[in-house]
Amino acid sequence: GQDAIHSHEEALFKRAFELLSREPGVTLYGPITSGKEQASILAFNVDRVHSHDFATIADTFNVQIRGGHHCAMPALRRLGLQATSRISFGVYSLESDVH
Repeated sequence: GQDAIHSHEEALFKRAFELLSREPGVTLYGPITSGKEQASILAFNVDRVHSHDFATIADTFNVQIRGGHHCAMPALRRLGLQATSRISFGVYSLESDVH
């Protein structure tokens, strides 16, 4: 049911947040919370790597992420960003995707 799906996505979000927040050169964008407000989407950038390039690199490991402005150009402009990388978890996502 929906509760199981939400719990699955939230667990993946928490693990990804934990790993990425410890990674040098990675900047996370938020709000960075878990729970009903946010449990399946995590935006970030890697220093000196454009988000489109990062998406291509992830693809070589069979992991699909998005790179770009995500239809949020005003928010990105306000943050002084051109683009971000975005992980979107779903019922189909695995913890191995996070790693």
